[in-house]
Amino acid sequence: MSLSQSMQPESYQRQLGRSLIVYGSTFFHVILLSLLISIIAFIPRLASIYSGDVYFANNLAIDNPQRLWLILIDLINLIFFTAMFWRIRCSITGTRDTLFTDIKMAVKKFPYILVAGILQNIIFGLCVIAFYIGAYYWISYGQHTFNPNSLSNDLVLTFVFLAPFVCFLYVYFEFYFYLPLILIENKGVLSALKKSVSLVWGNWWRVVCLQLTPWLTYLLCLLIIKYGLNINIHIYFTHSTDPNTLLTTCFHIILFAIFLPWVAATLLVQLRNLEVIKQKFF
Repeated sequence: MSLSQSMQPESYQRQLGRSLIVYGSTFFHVILLSLLISIIAFIPRLASIYSGDVYFANNLAIDNPQRLWLILIDLINLIFFTAMFWRIRCSITGTRDTLFTDIKMAVKKFPYILVAGILQNIIFGLCVIAFYIGAYYWISYGQHTFNPNSLSNDLVLTFVFLAPFVCFLYVYFEFYFYLPLILIENKGVLSALKKSVSLVWGNWWRVVCLQLTPWLTYLLCLLIIKYGLNINIHIYFTHSTDPNTLLTTCFHIILFAIFLPWVAATLLVQLRNLEVIKQKFF
């Protein structure tokens, strides 16, 4: 039996509840794929344990050929994540597909998804370049003069450094739905990017709030485990002098695998809600 989908625009709370229902209903259908994705994602961490270098991946120079295998890991994981996404979609619609069929579909759509991701990054890069060119001309040839003790000078510098990050977040979430649009609605690269922007436009904060919820919950769980239960699991932005161990890394792999299907389920639920909003009001 297929899971019900929203027919009317829903609030944050209802979408969150629906995503949890989809997550719970499809969990055992996708957990093996999610675990595989998690293991592959943590290969650099496992390699650091094996080599004894705590920051194995970070210590590789930008021009080091070994960085290619890190890119390869990301590309392989993108295929498996797409397959997991398709498997959740099949569970929602009541379609019976084998794991091989799911992976085959992911491989078929992979080139389009990859090109869309590259275009997204190019657009972000162009936005940042345009911003810095504008800032340079404004500072160099405009009326603004720097005073070391001026509060306005600090504010300008803060803006110059923070604006690219804000730009990245804005562009990232504007194009956030291109993967399911290519995979599920069979959109082309440009049409998927265009439709994603049209769906998110005017709903940016709604998208950000809902899509960050699984990740913030995951982060909260990591912090509780690390500081509340005093289990030394490494969190990227926190300082730790203790080396990773195989046991804590395996624990982290399992936890990530448990949360990952919720991310995909939330993406699907909100995509449907945004399409309903567009149909109803536009």
